Amino acid sequence: MSFFNAKEAAATANNRTEILKEINRIEAAIMTAVDSGQKEATIGPGATPPVVEGFTNSSTHYNAYSDPLNNQTDAHNVARAQMNEVIGNFQRLGYTVRREQYNNLNQFNWIVKW
Repeated sequence: MSFFNAKEAAATANNRTEILKEINRIEAAIMTAVDSGQKEATIGPGATPPVVEGFTNSSTHYNAYSDPLNNQTDAHNVARAQMNEVIGNFQRLGYTVRREQYNNLNQFNWIVKW
């Protein structure tokens, strides 16, 4: 058995399960919005109903995206990589994805448009 390479180590450090859960939350919101004839979905604490778990409620994820120059810890770097992977997943499918601060808190909403 060989030791994992750098790419495998980085993927493991990014907590792949949490990335998949975040993608699944966004996919579910998109499906609900499509069924309602909408062309945009909001996922996070400002959604109806609010999403109370995942990256949008994490101050680490919020700080990593809102002020990357002052948030350079390993945890922030992992959070940034996780969010970039989520964004990339939906951009490859043709969606526009952005993050928006929620109620002046250290939380955000994903805004996904198609």
